Amino acid sequence: MLVTIAANGGTLPASRSALATAGIHPVAGDFNNSGVLTHPHLAWLGDVLAIPHGVPMANVFSIGDLLILVGLAYGLHHLCNTRLVRTSRRKTQRDELLTKIHARRGIPSLTR
Repeated sequence: MLVTIAANGGTLPASRSALATAGIHPVAGDFNNSGVLTHPHLAWLGDVLAIPHGVPMANVFSIGDLLILVGLAYGLHHLCNTRLVRTSRRKTQRDELLTKIHARRGIPSLTR
């Protein structure tokens, strides 16, 4: 997102249709975090998705925003040690335990 803003002179390009869907009507001359540009660079990384204006917190957002949200959700699951993360940890702990047991018994390890 930072690269897209820098490539467009400090403005994140926004899709005209996404702004209309969100009910946002930017005023010329005012500072806008994102706006419709005539010839945007990396436009697909800009605000091209929208939450409709009838929904609370209607706004435009980018693919990068979605990736940040997914990363935060995963981090929260990891921090809270939910079942999604615990399952993968249990498998790793089980594999380590089996490796130790096999080493004690002289059985060659199948994992590398």
